[in-house]
Amino acid sequence: MALVSGCALAEPPRGLVPSAVATPTPVADPPVPAELPPLSPDFQASMASSQLQTYRYSQLAEQALALKKLCETGFGPPDLCPKSGPAGSSNAAIASPAEFPTVLAIDGAGSALAAILALPDGRRMRVRPGTILPGGLIVTAVTGDDVRVRIAPGREEHLAFGEGPVR
Repeated sequence: MALVSGCALAEPPRGLVPSAVATPTPVADPPVPAELPPLSPDFQASMASSQLQTYRYSQLAEQALALKKLCETGFGPPDLCPKSGPAGSSNAAIASPAEFPTVLAIDGAGSALAAILALPDGRRMRVRPGTILPGGLIVTAVTGDDVRVRIAPGREEHLAFGEGPVR
């Protein structure tokens, strides 16, 4: 390959004469930074505490969101979930019979009876005595011919048999 005369890459810049022997220029190593002093135990403890508080807060936020979702579906704990009632009323209103679940079937034998209920929103639910229904109703008894729920302290209601709400 031939170099072209007058090309910037073919000739050294004018005024510079190449030396016969090139001497390398020594390069110094970068300076070593001074060692940092160790962190004080108080600072380490406060950082760990801050990280722990951040973790606990995120856990509480997740639990609150999960509880909110449970309350919205009606399956949250009745002592933590607010009852939806008319505005301005201090006592939760007792649900009307039209808002009660209907009994679709009762099956089992002896003390192992269970019932399948149709909830007002169309869902179906298998229940036994002690089951808490959406809205705070508690199943108190399942017998061969009826299902009873507690709607208020000392007040029970027999659930009607039916096909459930039509969707």
